[in-house]
Amino acid sequence: MKNETGYIRPEDLAEAIKALDKMEGKVAIVCGGAFDRSALEGADTLLDLQNVSVEHEVSEAQVVLGPNATLSDLLAAFEDGETVKDAFAAEAGLNVRNTLSLYNFLQVADGRSSVLALLRAMDAELVWQPGGQVISLERYLENRHVDRPGFWSKLSFNKPECIVFESVARTPVDKPIVALAVARDSDGKLRVATGGVTALTKVLQLSEGADGREKVAQAFAQVEDTWASAQYRQHVATVLFERLIGRINHCDGGAK
Repeated sequence: MKNETGYIRPEDLAEAIKALDKMEGKVAIVCGGAFDRSALEGADTLLDLQNVSVEHEVSEAQVVLGPNATLSDLLAAFEDGETVKDAFAAEAGLNVRNTLSLYNFLQVADGRSSVLALLRAMDAELVWQPGGQVISLERYLENRHVDRPGFWSKLSFNKPECIVFESVARTPVDKPIVALAVARDSDGKLRVATGGVTALTKVLQLSEGADGREKVAQAFAQVEDTWASAQYRQHVATVLFERLIGRINHCDGGAK
């Protein structure tokens, strides 16, 4: 008979790294109470990062958040929240946004996540522990289900000159079936994160003045499920993209 899962809640980052180093068997790592319970399956120990406090840093140029920051904390980092508030509203209700930690969110967020699309468009990075290595969010998403010891202690991104988001869903309470987040940096380059299906699609990078409609449509060429056909998604995506380009060309800020 399997023993009960052990539980450890370290008080700071150093203690968390030390505790992880001493653990044997399968370790499940979460941050706070609301998390995917399937992570506990077969785990010998649960490491809870809830008390590992990282000071949030929100400047004119950059945002740094810890694993126990919530979705609401992330929204607050956008001074002009009007450009992205729809993404957070589509993600979850206010109660969930106020309680769900970014750590637990990133463990399960998929291609239908509006907030994940924003983070991917901004090319967010993570500090991985142990070791303090900086990795891209894309690398984390590719490897997060690989059974390896470790956790991220910081999430950061440079504030884009502008970021905009739009999506289409079957009903106002449904997850999007097509979503686009577009971020523009100081050089005029665009990063376009597409979403609306469970699988993660490739982030597009466009130079200033480039016509990205064809690339956006191509991103949905093989994307078909019970929610919508690929042809429908391609049409909607190009319409949304043109609308977002119009908005971003008249944008004075975004994350700033």
